[in-house]
Amino acid sequence: MMGRGRGGVVGHSGYHPGMRIVLVTAVIVLLALPAPAEVKVEKAEPTVEYKEFDPKKPPVLDPPFKPGEAAACLYRFEVDADVAFATRPRRAVPGTKGEPPVDVVISGLTVRLKLAITIWLPTGATDRLKEHEEGHRRLAEAYYAKAEAIAKAQAAKVDGKKFVAAGLEKAKAEITAMNKTVCDGYLEAINRPCDVAQKVFDELTDHGVKKSPTTDEGVKLALEAAEKSEKK
Repeated sequence: MMGRGRGGVVGHSGYHPGMRIVLVTAVIVLLALPAPAEVKVEKAEPTVEYKEFDPKKPPVLDPPFKPGEAAACLYRFEVDADVAFATRPRRAVPGTKGEPPVDVVISGLTVRLKLAITIWLPTGATDRLKEHEEGHRRLAEAYYAKAEAIAKAQAAKVDGKKFVAAGLEKAKAEITAMNKTVCDGYLEAINRPCDVAQKVFDELTDHGVKKSPTTDEGVKLALEAAEKSEKK
């Protein structure tokens, strides 16, 4: 019987269905615009849920079980962010229509991170199959251990950024786009190497069928292979 590890929601995208693009209300500042604030990351503990099923009636997963597969470890990295910004209105040019232009500066970011893992095991699963799925869990958690640094690196790309917008609504639209860029960048940076490691782990262990390498060895080798892949 084979097991597997799969990430993300669809095609390993890693998007959480309820991922929020949250915009903090703009503050009108009449004096100097604030300096960039420190990026704040709120990282929740990973959650792991175990579900048992009748092998004669396997659950409908997305993507579905492939022939010969008996178990699955689904992992999902989640992120949402608040981008705080301040504006200073410029003097409107007489005779022009629309909102007056505004100077905008990103004054702080708060990024919230989660990792949700669900392990599906058939009734009467062997110890080897259980151990294999735990290997997939360990790989996901290994990358989540780096999540705070990854999130800060992505947020730093926009923190303190200054620009001029054609009115407050245009400023909000630009901030929303930056917010999405931070979230998308984080998901790409954490999912890409994790997906590589999960695939290598399955290839090395033949989805848990082989006795060698052991799960511990397979996890170690998979992490090393993914690290090499990132350096190319």
